[in-house]
Amino acid sequence: MSIRGYGPALALAALLFTAGCSTAASSSPAAAPSPSPSATPPMVPQVGQCYDRPFGGEIMTPVVTDCVKDHQVEIAYVGSLTVSGLPAPGTPDLAPADAECRTKTAVYLGTPLGRRGLTYEIAVPAAADWNKASRWFACQLVAVDFSPGDPKLATVQGSYAAGKTAAAPRCFTLTKAHDLNPVDCAEPHSAEYVGAPSAAYAAPVPKDKDDPAFTPFQIACRDEIAAEMGVSAKKLDDTWGYNFWAANNLSKAGISVAQCYFVLWSGKTITGSVLGTQGKNIPKG
Repeated sequence: MSIRGYGPALALAALLFTAGCSTAASSSPAAAPSPSPSATPPMVPQVGQCYDRPFGGEIMTPVVTDCVKDHQVEIAYVGSLTVSGLPAPGTPDLAPADAECRTKTAVYLGTPLGRRGLTYEIAVPAAADWNKASRWFACQLVAVDFSPGDPKLATVQGSYAAGKTAAAPRCFTLTKAHDLNPVDCAEPHSAEYVGAPSAAYAAPVPKDKDDPAFTPFQIACRDEIAAEMGVSAKKLDDTWGYNFWAANNLSKAGISVAQCYFVLWSGKTITGSVLGTQGKNIPKG
């Protein structure tokens, strides 16, 4: 087995500020009163809808958009919660919903969960909607970006429902320092972004390679790459290499995944994707 170059991803945060003011002449008619919060119907996502951002953000409310336009979220499934209080990401109350999302999202995709970064995040109602007896949960289909060591959510175009848009392969050349530089998969390359498999629900994200929490993500990546290639985990360990980065900055949203890359550490090159090859014509490396 050859695993190298593990580095924790750094969380990135942005602060958004909004300000507004309005003036009106004394002769202007009074503005119509705004509807009270209780009169505003709760937001309930629907399967197949796309949103510009995930539910659960602290600053801006997600806006539904046409799936052909830029978006970060597609709703793969909507279910019902039976818990007494509004559950937070990673808590035991959401474990049953997580189990459903693992299955339902894969069915919606029509491909293995995690392939080329497609995974899920659980959404629940905002506190104001929860207080109006809204009790849904949604499996938000999201794409974990392919940039090595920078596992943010990608902005995509098109629906990833089965039979529609397929996630594009992402390949890389390998430098002498073992950095990965993006290249078209039709060109000679030594590495490929295989996917973003999920560890167990609420699995702690490792701080470094000596952290015991490192092992579940390593195993998840090894098994993901082997399954996508069509070889055994032992064959992958004995013949080729791989690398991964745990998505530290996504864990607060309940996304316990890692970016996983097939790598020929020898520097040998191939063309095309390793997915489904059963290892044929892939040099030892």
